[in-house]
Amino acid sequence: RAAREARRAGAAPPGPQEAAELAQLERIRDAAVHPQTGEPIFTPLRISMVVPVNMMLDGLMLSAVTPMQTVLAQWLNQSYNAFHYYANRNTTNTDTTAQRITAYLAATAGSVAVAVRLKVAKGPIMSQMGPFCAVAAADVLNLSVMRKSEFLQGVTVFDIDTEEPVGTSQRAGLMATGSCIFARG
Repeated sequence: RAAREARRAGAAPPGPQEAAELAQLERIRDAAVHPQTGEPIFTPLRISMVVPVNMMLDGLMLSAVTPMQTVLAQWLNQSYNAFHYYANRNTTNTDTTAQRITAYLAATAGSVAVAVRLKVAKGPIMSQMGPFCAVAAADVLNLSVMRKSEFLQGVTVFDIDTEEPVGTSQRAGLMATGSCIFARG
C-alpha cells in the first residue's frame, strides 16, 4: 500500500524487478481483500474458490437420489451462493437485509422447485439435468432480486486514476447485473 501511495504522490518509479514484485503483491492483495471495504474476504468466499467449492456442490447435487437429498443439496448450494454474493458485494448499493433475505429465499425456493420437479420427470436425461437447470434458474432469480437496486438506482462509478467517486450510473449497474446473469445463467 505504501508503494502505491508513493507512486501516486510522484515518487520515482520502481525498477523492473520491484515493479514485477509490486504487481504480484497487488494481485495477491486484490484476490484476498474486498476492494471497497479493505477487509479480508473469508477464504471459501473468495472468487478464486468458486470453482473448487462449486465442484463439491455440483457433485452433491448430481448424486442426490431422493427428493430430500435434492432439497438439501440445493439449499447448501444457494446458501453458499448467498454468502459468496454478500462477501463480494458492491458496498455502494443500498440493499437492505430484508432484500437480501428475500433474494436468498426466492433463489432457494426456485432452485428446489425446479430440481425436485425435474428429478421426478420421466427419463434419465431430464433427471440428470435437474440440478443444472435449478441452479441456472436460481442464479437468475437471486441476482435479479439481490442486485435490483444496482440496475434501478445505479452504482457508484469511480475515477480510474484517483479512485474517487465521480457519479452514479444506472447503465453501469444494468450492464454489471446483466453480465453476471448471462455468465451464471
